[in-house]
Amino acid sequence: MLYFAVVALATLRLNAWLKHPEATVWIVLAAMLILPSLVRRLRPGRPATGPAGI
Repeated sequence: MLYFAVVALATLRLNAWLKHPEATVWIVLAAMLILPSLVRRLRPGRPATGPAGI
């Protein structure tokens, strides 16, 4: 739920700054799709293990 609250707040703040709702929606949608991949890629990796921790 915190994720959606952050997205909603970011959308409202960005829309107040841009004053263009369609652009705001596209920017937030792109961020929602791209940022999780970037965060996963930039975080330090865990050692690869099998399903049983092997």
